[in-house]
Amino acid sequence: MHRYDQGNLPEAFRDTWRRNNNLHEHLTRNSNNFYNEGARSMTLMKHPLFYFPRLFNALPDEFKSIESEKEFKQKVFKMLLDSV
Repeated sequence: MHRYDQGNLPEAFRDTWRRNNNLHEHLTRNSNNFYNEGARSMTLMKHPLFYFPRLFNALPDEFKSIESEKEFKQKVFKMLLDSV
């Protein structure tokens, strides 16, 4: 999702996920998060198309604003190790 957010994925991924602020004009605290598509089964909820945006939205805002992929990976890895 970081690569998608930074525009570093192939053209085939363009417009795969949408942000909440693209769906409506309301300014809310979650307007910069990715829109969570509804899925009818638990199997689909685990599919990357539905799971990746939910996972990325759960990250702290300071992680989402990191532009360097290397720094992003390091911070997420450290956060995961600290949570164990």
